[in-house]
Amino acid sequence: MRPNTTVLLLAATLGLGSSCKREDSAAARVAAGYAREARELAAQGKLDQALVAALFATEYEPLEPSHRDLLWQLRFEALATSPESVGVEQPLQWEYQAGQLAQRDGTRAHVYQTALGYLALTRKDQALAESHFREALRIRQGWVPPMLGLARLLSAQATKAEEAERLFVAVLEAEPKNAAALAGYGGLLLERRPEQAAKLLARAVEVADRAPTRLLLASALSASGKAEEAGGHLERATRLQPGNGEAFRRLGEWFLTYGKLHEAEAAFGEASRLGAEPLATFGLGLVDLREGRGAQAAKRFEAVASSDARLFEAEYQAGRAFELAGDLPNAKRAFERYLRAAGDSVAHQAQVQDVQSRLARYAATPPPPEDAGRKEPAARRR
Repeated sequence: MRPNTTVLLLAATLGLGSSCKREDSAAARVAAGYAREARELAAQGKLDQALVAALFATEYEPLEPSHRDLLWQLRFEALATSPESVGVEQPLQWEYQAGQLAQRDGTRAHVYQTALGYLALTRKDQALAESHFREALRIRQGWVPPMLGLARLLSAQATKAEEAERLFVAVLEAEPKNAAALAGYGGLLLERRPEQAAKLLARAVEVADRAPTRLLLASALSASGKAEEAGGHLERATRLQPGNGEAFRRLGEWFLTYGKLHEAEAAFGEASRLGAEPLATFGLGLVDLREGRGAQAAKRFEAVASSDARLFEAEYQAGRAFELAGDLPNAKRAFERYLRAAGDSVAHQAQVQDVQSRLARYAATPPPPEDAGRKEPAARRR
């Protein structure tokens, strides 16, 4: 008797369905194991590893909403508690997801509000960021992440410096070894209380040695009369972050201050290569001036002055450089441009007086014609 074709097809279909069901069940079990591990790791504070486990859970069972939610929950917790370590390529997508989770997962509303604060900062919306941080603190008073985020945000606003200081103090009372709070508080006090700032920043680099903190510490030491100690921190910053052009530029300035011209030239050259312009070129011009290369220095200073009208200090240095090179007409023009730009600036008062005395000397002894001293072309020689 021939088998019924319909029955065979039905049996085959049922068998295939059973196989898929078994495979799905196995994937679900593995995914559940990864999700469970992710939660355990997160509870231990191991967010990096928890995120990896949550990602595996979504890969094994991509259509399970709870695994997707877990992955995003951990992402937002990482952003809220360690914003520097989380890269956000699509902030609008993250903001939308945070808003969605806040509606479904009210127990973590303070986390999502803090994350939304940092996401707003990626779009430079400081008012919105402040609103989110304050909302997070309203939901959970005394929680360190939004306190720290708000303190760092307010520290950049002169009118809110006192509130920022209170917040930094509160964070450090809760977490005395919070490197971000130590660095932020030190940066806030840099101009007003440089010695206290230096102590805070020194503690910060002991906890987490980072190039930006070393640069702040160097500034604090210089401001508190310990400029010689700053050099070691600047050199350390360049080693910690060799792609930081500003660190090399600052190191070049330090070398220049202590007369180490060869080292200064190398540091400014590296800063220029890394894009720390136009101030790197300004530094190279100062080295040229010290080395007696007037014409080359003048060329650098004029390039700086033309790149940014705010850097009219370069016109003063260009005048000095042209004078060194014996080009008094161009020196006079550079000094006159400097006077027009400086105006009655109190900060430039000493240099303005110096320029005025130089120009007075020029008037008393008129400079030679611009073509004086130039060699006649060989074709015209007789």
